[in-house]
Amino acid sequence: MIWLFQNSSNSPLGEVLALTDLARKMEVNIFRRFELMKGWHEIEEVSFDLMVDPGDPPRLHDSNWSTQRLTGTLKDQIVSGVAMALAAQKSGTT
Repeated sequence: MIWLFQNSSNSPLGEVLALTDLARKMEVNIFRRFELMKGWHEIEEVSFDLMVDPGDPPRLHDSNWSTQRLTGTLKDQIVSGVAMALAAQKSGTT
């Protein structure tokens, strides 16, 4: 699994595309943290005030709520991937 995140480097979109291509070639999954959090804000209408650590004046760090939700989602994806791999192994389709 490749942990993919949006950052403020010279070309974040270029990094996303390069990592997506690499993951496809390596046949691994990508956890799209930025897209997940964007969905919280745009679809679920979660405020940035809830997602960002209230003690962080530059507003760069996740709140405890975001961290718990993010790690819960990541855990669910890992558990699901392991279950699928075990099922494929059991059926001989690995």
